[in-house]
Amino acid sequence: MAKISVILNIKKPQEYKFPQANNIYYIIKKLDEMTYKRFQSALFKVETELSKRQQDYYKDAMIFLGLIEDGKTTELAKFVMSFPLKNIFIIFVKLILENHIFYMYYKNRNLEFVETEIQNIYKLSKVTAKRRGSTVKSWIKWCDNIIKEQGISFEVN
Repeated sequence: MAKISVILNIKKPQEYKFPQANNIYYIIKKLDEMTYKRFQSALFKVETELSKRQQDYYKDAMIFLGLIEDGKTTELAKFVMSFPLKNIFIIFVKLILENHIFYMYYKNRNLEFVETEIQNIYKLSKVTAKRRGSTVKSWIKWCDNIIKEQGISFEVN
């Protein structure tokens, strides 16, 4: 398998809510439903029955990643979803790791440090920051799998 090299441009915190939505496949499935509906059979096992509150968490996650704005898909989302699923996964890894909090956890695996960063930057309680930390851990676990499967290496700008 050929190595895939990805350049990361680490970004500082955004004004958006920090996500609490652990399933990246759900985000991809919802984006597929909102755009081209090309991967319904490949993503059919992804659970889509969520409470209103959970749906809001996933909407916030898509906003956080720059994939929806004002309830509609962004040009970035349409661009991302135009690729084959394998490439979409690679792009999602890039989008996730370009956030400095996710990148810090990817590099040092110190969840306590990341939770403190989330608490301080986003002005959240310790309990809420811990829940958001579970998203960081879940997303990075997903990224680890994709990185391993696809043979991805990184260069940080």
